[in-house]
Amino acid sequence: GKRQPGSSFKPFVYFTALQKGMAMNKMIKNTPLTIGTWSPKNYDRSFSADITMAEALEKSKNIPTIRILQNVGIDPVVKNCRAAGFKSAIPADYTIGLGSMSITPIEITTAYSSFANGGYRINPIFITKIEDKDGKVIFEAEPKKEKIFEPEDVALIVTMMKNAAIYG
Repeated sequence: GKRQPGSSFKPFVYFTALQKGMAMNKMIKNTPLTIGTWSPKNYDRSFSADITMAEALEKSKNIPTIRILQNVGIDPVVKNCRAAGFKSAIPADYTIGLGSMSITPIEITTAYSSFANGGYRINPIFITKIEDKDGKVIFEAEPKKEKIFEPEDVALIVTMMKNAAIYG
């Protein structure tokens, strides 16, 4: 079933920012923000001085994520998600930065695997091999790799994600 990815979606926003040349140490405002009638908040309801892009991901800060999304644009983030394997509808609004859409677990897993595979998307294979009763292989799936992202950009987001696990 579908579910909201929440903060597990944030790396796609940050990845798009890295692709567009934003540096991991770029300072982002972590101050109150209002877009129309929506005023997103950080999980801990706190605000602080400017924060680096890397630290914003490490601490899973909502407001800096939305500010980055405003900077890079919704369409490029959605384009990256589609390339990485998202098939579900993604609304064209800033709430996606906080993972407001509904997706399947296989979609987020497939998309994340493009980071783990150095920028290559490998579509999931559920049956890898079939053998007959004597052990003779009668079918073997061959994974198809498709390069969708540049390895340099992927290396940066992987570093940021590792740091989130270590320091976040």
